[in-house]
Amino acid sequence: MSTSLQAKLDLPRARRHTRQGLKPIIKDKKQQTSTIINKKQDELTAIAKQPISLGIHQEHLTDIDKLLKAFDLNYIYGPCVGLTRLDRWERAQRLSLNPPKLVKEILLNDKSQKYKHSLFHQFRMI
Repeated sequence: MSTSLQAKLDLPRARRHTRQGLKPIIKDKKQQTSTIINKKQDELTAIAKQPISLGIHQEHLTDIDKLLKAFDLNYIYGPCVGLTRLDRWERAQRLSLNPPKLVKEILLNDKSQKYKHSLFHQFRMI
């Protein structure tokens, strides 16, 4: 389209040269997206480094039960429905999510299989 035709159509200046205006917008979007991704990764890393919090109303639980419950409820290590605790721990380790080594030790030394399944073992996956 010629410049005189664009002027006659009375297009706003920003819309007259749309091809020239696209490249910086796409670059900015890519930069914004990478900045958002980096922030999310930093947030997840900070969450993973936090100590596992042991909640209230757990007086009847042993220290091992509290630790395993906190592991089950910590979403940073991935889903726990449909997996044994050891499978979930190994999956998190493969994905470099740094699960607590104490949890693996407890699960490997559990001869009675009492701690094999997560809190949500009885629930079916939908």
